[in-house]
Amino acid sequence: MMWLAVLILLSTTNIIDCKAQHPLFESFEVPVFNPKPSSGSLVKPNAVARFSILTERLIRLEFDESGIFRNFPSFAVVNRYIKPPPFLIEYPGNGRMLVKTKYLTLSYAYQHNNSFTDDSLSIEFLHSNGTTSTWKPSMDPAEGNLRGTVRNLDNYYKAPDLDCRFETDPNQHCTLGLISRTGWTLIDDTFTPRLDHQTPSTQHSISPGS
Repeated sequence: MMWLAVLILLSTTNIIDCKAQHPLFESFEVPVFNPKPSSGSLVKPNAVARFSILTERLIRLEFDESGIFRNFPSFAVVNRYIKPPPFLIEYPGNGRMLVKTKYLTLSYAYQHNNSFTDDSLSIEFLHSNGTTSTWKPSMDPAEGNLRGTVRNLDNYYKAPDLDCRFETDPNQHCTLGLISRTGWTLIDDTFTPRLDHQTPSTQHSISPGS
């Protein structure tokens, strides 16, 4: 079983020329995406957890009981190959590991192949005003979120409620936004359809119930 999450989503790209035959596209540029993170960004503390330190403010969290980690692109994230930021790894004792960037300090109890719970995992982040806050897995990502989108406005007779906690129609694919008053954003990529050979897959490659 796997649980995937990204605290803040961003992507950067390299650019290549698209050699299309139509003159309108002679100078068209196509971004090159690589869903596999740089090896320099990976932290694998045990057999079941993997962290990708993508930027000073962005960490990808993965847990899989079988120890199989996947790098496929998804509807949510297509590029993870980003130059890793400076970060430190510390072992303060008590079976815990710390991963520190300029703005984030991840703490994980790694010795017993722990899943991601409030007791085993937390991330402290530094605000621009110098104060700190702490994220834990049980915290509600919708709390303080400034809302995202729904798929369409069909069958709506009033303004849709973009608080996904109250959207009852699964076909609307309600998603949270990337900005939150709490200072952090969680994007759960666990059940996002994957992209395989440039064709969306209707199959999820991650076990449900994680």
